[in-house]
Amino acid sequence: MTDINDLRAILKRLAANTCTGADIEIFRQALESRQIVQATGEEAIAVGGDVTDAVFITGDGNLVYIFREADAEVVRQIVQDVLKSFKVSALLTHSEFSESAVITAKKLAGYWEVLVGRDGLLAQIKSLLAESPDVIVLHGSGGIGKTRFLLDIPKIIPSETSLRYVRIRAESIENDLASLDGNSRHVIVVDDAHRFGLLHQLGDILVNSKLAGKVTLVLVTRSVFKDSVTEKLGYLAGDQVSEIEVKPLENIDIDQLLQTPPYEITHDDTRHILVRIAKGDPLIAGVAARLVQRDESVINLNREQVLTRYLNEIIHQLSEAGYDDRYIHYLEILAALGTIDLNNQELREKIQKVVNISQSDEDLVISRLVNAGIVERYWKTIKITSEVLADHILLHHFFQTKQADYQKKIIEPFFELKPKEILTTLAEAEVKGENQAGLLLNYKLEELHKILTQGDFIARLSVLEWIQNLAYLRSDDVLLLVADIVDEPDKSAEFYHDSFGGDKCEIKHDWVLGKVVEILRYTYIGSLRYSIVYLHKLARYRPLATEYAKVREKASKALVEIAEIKIGKLYDVQLTILNHIEEWLQEDFTNNLDLSISLIKPILNMVVDSTKQNPTKYMQIVMQRGCLQPSESLRKIREQALRILYQAYSQASNLPERLKIIKSLELGILLPLSTDARQVTAETWAWLKPDCQNTAQFFLNVVIPNTELPVLDAISEWLRYALRFNRHQLDELELLSQQLKHNNLYQLYRVLFKNRLWDDSENAYLDFKALEERHQQAIEHYLEGFSPTTIEKGVCELEMMLYQCTIAGEISTSWFETLFYKLGEKHPELAQQMVQQALSENLTIKQQLGRIIGGLYRSNLEVAWSYIKSWLDTDDLVLWLAVAGSYHFLDWSIFQDKEWEILHCLITKQSSQVDLKILELISRFALHNPLRSIEFLKIIANRGNEGVLLRLAEVLSWSFKSSQDGWGKKFITFEDFLNIVQNFERLSRLDYAAEECLAILGKFDPMKVIDFIERRIIIQAEQHGISEYYEAIHLPYSLAAKSIQSSIEYSNVLRRLRDWMLRDDFWFYKTPQVFKEISINLSEPLYSVLMEWVKSREIQKLYAVAKILRVFNSGQLFYSLSREIICNTNDEIILSYIRTSIGSTPGAIFGGFSNHAKQRQEEISSWLEDENFRVRRFANQTKQSLQQDLERELEREEFEERNW
Repeated sequence: MTDINDLRAILKRLAANTCTGADIEIFRQALESRQIVQATGEEAIAVGGDVTDAVFITGDGNLVYIFREADAEVVRQIVQDVLKSFKVSALLTHSEFSESAVITAKKLAGYWEVLVGRDGLLAQIKSLLAESPDVIVLHGSGGIGKTRFLLDIPKIIPSETSLRYVRIRAESIENDLASLDGNSRHVIVVDDAHRFGLLHQLGDILVNSKLAGKVTLVLVTRSVFKDSVTEKLGYLAGDQVSEIEVKPLENIDIDQLLQTPPYEITHDDTRHILVRIAKGDPLIAGVAARLVQRDESVINLNREQVLTRYLNEIIHQLSEAGYDDRYIHYLEILAALGTIDLNNQELREKIQKVVNISQSDEDLVISRLVNAGIVERYWKTIKITSEVLADHILLHHFFQTKQADYQKKIIEPFFELKPKEILTTLAEAEVKGENQAGLLLNYKLEELHKILTQGDFIARLSVLEWIQNLAYLRSDDVLLLVADIVDEPDKSAEFYHDSFGGDKCEIKHDWVLGKVVEILRYTYIGSLRYSIVYLHKLARYRPLATEYAKVREKASKALVEIAEIKIGKLYDVQLTILNHIEEWLQEDFTNNLDLSISLIKPILNMVVDSTKQNPTKYMQIVMQRGCLQPSESLRKIREQALRILYQAYSQASNLPERLKIIKSLELGILLPLSTDARQVTAETWAWLKPDCQNTAQFFLNVVIPNTELPVLDAISEWLRYALRFNRHQLDELELLSQQLKHNNLYQLYRVLFKNRLWDDSENAYLDFKALEERHQQAIEHYLEGFSPTTIEKGVCELEMMLYQCTIAGEISTSWFETLFYKLGEKHPELAQQMVQQALSENLTIKQQLGRIIGGLYRSNLEVAWSYIKSWLDTDDLVLWLAVAGSYHFLDWSIFQDKEWEILHCLITKQSSQVDLKILELISRFALHNPLRSIEFLKIIANRGNEGVLLRLAEVLSWSFKSSQDGWGKKFITFEDFLNIVQNFERLSRLDYAAEECLAILGKFDPMKVIDFIERRIIIQAEQHGISEYYEAIHLPYSLAAKSIQSSIEYSNVLRRLRDWMLRDDFWFYKTPQVFKEISINLSEPLYSVLMEWVKSREIQKLYAVAKILRVFNSGQLFYSLSREIICNTNDEIILSYIRTSIGSTPGAIFGGFSNHAKQRQEEISSWLEDENFRVRRFANQTKQSLQQDLERELEREEFEERNW
């Protein structure tokens, strides 16, 4: 016989799905020996020796200890059913769905075996299924008989078509969808689709390459939710969505229904009364018939009174004499709160106080309500089974029949615990017609308004979270609440002590505004105009304040999402936004232009696409794209949007603004360039032709006559794609082409800044040598036109080009620079004339004088040196950079002292921009003069800012690589290297190059790296609260760590770090992070070093080791070291550190924490039988804690994923 405690443990692991092969074998033997028995009358498995010693695994997986007979017959099927309950399919067969639906119907109003009055509906759906639509939305009011209708769907499904029903509590559906046969047709039915949290995954299946066109979804929902369920599928243009309303039955149908089983009302007058009460609602008819069958009078009752009386009858049967109210009150609270978490002891105590029952009474109430089918329970969460019944209790039974004081029964006791749920329930009740709920909500919103206007940031964030679900249901009220926050003056940050009494926590004003944006994203559905107004205010909120950049970005994105055209969204949204844009541009053109363009672009886009994860294949993305269908409403939107852009160009006052506007008219907006052009119909191409033609005329008549070169280039790009892809034969396109082709200055601009010539074909870019020759020829041809009399004109042209490109943000200037070098090399006299003009007029082309000097080195070295000497004596940064830039063209092998002195003189200028130039040069001249190179590196390192130091780290690390001649490895001594690297302490972060340098330092002397880290930690401590961007010990690439680990000094390094744990609290909390960066994992050397302290048995050292283990909480060495600590101390603080380390998640865990808890239980299982009693006791306590975590996490995950 197996020990009873062992059997208990095995069954617990079976319930948690963490059992091993050995567990299964022991379990099998216990079954054969009848040590495991079934408790008669209970759907459970029992383990026991007598009536006081039994463990039961109930059908929902819970473990309970109860008193039962222990000698009943062993039934293996019970065990199999329990284990099977952990793997429930998301797609049910008709019989599986029917079994559940019939049970629920019988408990509530009776199951009518014969479907009446729905022949027309069946025929309508049968006809639709023959057309193979993507989606059929079946909608109607609650209780209208939609679920009963679904049970007869098989009658109209072709024999070769698969029919499945979705289990709306399914935690996942990917595997079930992946198992569908790609060669067959499928009909998938979702009852109560608005309650199914994975609806988007069903939408993805419609565009899956394997199943597209072979699946029809039948979504059954209430009419109020029909739009939302379709939107959750994420549909595009062209998708077939058919909506069918399930209307009330005719009176003759209700009369026929009442004559069929299980009602069989034969008395005509009685049936006529019931028909009058039902008003076409079969649920009400069935409930009323049940009352008649119980000899209850239903004369003069309305539908709500019928439901109330029937509910009272059920509750009366459940309760003991005189205790009906406790069930009524409990259901009232459950309807108001939506769900009750039975693990929330504070909530349960308040419920017990309001209902005036004990916890044992509450357990009995819940059990009987669950058995009666009124309430359903999943793990520790309960809710009312029927949405119709829940609505009735909330809307009619609670407010009208009992005339309950909702404020006293619900808001006062429960608002602090479930504010969001209570507000949402009231809002939904108001939408469904309960005025009293609306009044109560009004009172509560007034209170919340005071909190938002007078409360601190924590209170505001809480309230904003509570009202988030009201953004759609009560959009005007929510707008009123958040408007004051947006309109009020900027507020400074607030500080709070964290829940552990430690450092102060900072909460900033932008956090509150960010939450406001999240709410305004949804209020637009009910209050479009003012939602746009306040989102615009937030998108422009303090435009120069960097701390609000994320708020502005978030609000801008929200506006763009609203502006996007989607199927099902009314075009009034886009028209309203366009009207606002016109107002914004009139009020403040410059500051509103970027936002306006970002909103107009999605409005003009004819192609609607989306990207989703394929639910049938892991890590596969499904992309779907479609083209909007032409319509008069869409034409009106596009005309207004284009008119705004055309007018905005005339309002623009500078080149960047004009360039943004022209680029916003990109071809993709005017011509729907979808992946497959065949998707665009001839009708759509023809419909778009006027937009393309008008834009071309706008370019010809308004833009080209007087505009800048970058703007012409944007038009050229538009034209290139228009000629290549469009299907329109437009004279305007040819005129555009001719005007651009014969603009000589623009053609030169293309050569110098765009790396292409006008007549180049698409394939010409593949022949780089020929392309380079053509560019050289074009530059030489242009320079041949220079003369003493034309050079001034040439300077003006080049100045204009460079100035416009600089303003436009162009960065490709290599051929432009080549022109200046060629000028200095081939035409030195003209080059001197250009230099004189550039200096006298302080032109932008001063930036290119270094290239002219480079050319003069070849043609007139004396003149070049005269310029260099004179420019060094100035305070002009541009000229210093020109001198440094000219050194790129010198031959380093023939350098004399004067060349090196000029470089040294440049370094003494103490300019970061010059330093960066010198660093570019060092790698080229270092081999020719390594001592000077090292000297320059040391000087720059001692004073360099962040950007300069990061660039210096690249140069220094490269100097030690063989592929880069390895000059540093040959010439840089350890002392010089250390002198340079110590300056990296000033870096706010260490990039790859800086860490490479630390790795090199570690090979020299690993203790110096620890010195470096120690000083960075000290700097962080000193700057705490001043600099929030200083990462003291982060080694993101672990290069330095690997160099230290390979050193013979590694153990001594670890001992030195270990000693830091005996310093003050700051070091106590920082040092484990250093260990993690240096050691990465708990290796043998670190294990040995830490074990030295464990063996000392000194409390402070044990405390330190336990703290370090928090960052090394996985692997055999972790458990071995933890066990030694447990054996050597009773100190509860130390043991709590070990327990927390075991309970926390090592590394990255994909999915829920439940797998982690199961794994940890297995890892400590050997401790349960350890020879040391301290270890056994610790293991038992930890295992219980992990089990609680497992149950809690499973409960949370399962419940949230079911999206009740």
